[in-house]
Amino acid sequence: MHRALRRLLSAILLMLAVLIVLGAGLVLTGRNDIAVTHGTSMIPVYHQGDLVVVARTSTYQVGQIAAYRIPSRNRVVLHRIVAAADTGFTFKGDHNQSIDAAHPSRDQLVGRVVFSVPGGGIWLHRVTLLLAIGLVAALFFTGSDANRRRG
Repeated sequence: MHRALRRLLSAILLMLAVLIVLGAGLVLTGRNDIAVTHGTSMIPVYHQGDLVVVARTSTYQVGQIAAYRIPSRNRVVLHRIVAAADTGFTFKGDHNQSIDAAHPSRDQLVGRVVFSVPGGGIWLHRVTLLLAIGLVAALFFTGSDANRRRG
């Protein structure tokens, strides 16, 4: 039983590692990005802690949910496109009463939503924390074994 549990945990950790590497690969190519939602502006579509994957595209249409960057505030906003013009896009959060003050141009857009994982951002943070703790523990215990062998 102990061996079976160890194999199951190893398989789960391996799958998580593969998913993280694939996700990182998508992000590093610059064509996709991952965002974890904060706030309530997109309720009922997205809630606090949802994981959203956005992809760059050549066209954006009114009605799509997209992310744009506000460089002065070092922030990415995920809202719905409500109007498009040559000078930029108009966005609004589904739960907001008014439109966004920013009217980003095409080069400020991060991408449109391609899929999301409800609560996935919370799990991503937890898994990242667990992997970091596991790495530190592995380095600590490996280092102590090496010291014992030398002595």
